[in-house]
Amino acid sequence: MSVFDEIIQSNREYQKKHKSLEAFPLLPRRKLAVLTCVDMRLQGVLEEALGLKLGDAVFIRTAGNNLNYGEMRSVITAVFKYDIRALLVVGHEDCGMGRCEENQLQEVMLQRGIKEEALAEYDNLEMWLGCFRDERENVRETVKKLSDYSLTPEDLEIQGFFFSITTGELQPVT
Repeated sequence: MSVFDEIIQSNREYQKKHKSLEAFPLLPRRKLAVLTCVDMRLQGVLEEALGLKLGDAVFIRTAGNNLNYGEMRSVITAVFKYDIRALLVVGHEDCGMGRCEENQLQEVMLQRGIKEEALAEYDNLEMWLGCFRDERENVRETVKKLSDYSLTPEDLEIQGFFFSITTGELQPVT
């Protein structure tokens, strides 16, 4: 059975207990958005660590909580579409984007069938992917990018945080 077949089977079981979300409000109760990493260790855990329940906040997940054009568009859309007034940028300890190396990435990509010509289109693959060396500094840079962006409203509060996957502690990043 493929992973997709397993997903479909799980969904059939889920449908038996699903309660419609039709009447659920579209605007987050806390007028909050959280920009964080796609790391699977954070899923479900970070919401609890922040004391957030379904409907409290909009979550935007990117590799390494980095911002490029598409990710910035998602954040700005959420701010205006969902009346977001506070934005948390949450990085975390042991982030894979803090450990990525261009040569290793290229090797894996080639092994998975990506053509060398396609890789040659990227002068600096590490930069394009958003690799970094210091997780806290990456949070600071992301907060600065958001604060300086021309479509970020002045009344949006933005704060960076660092989450320890070891202890569960959330620390402000200034």
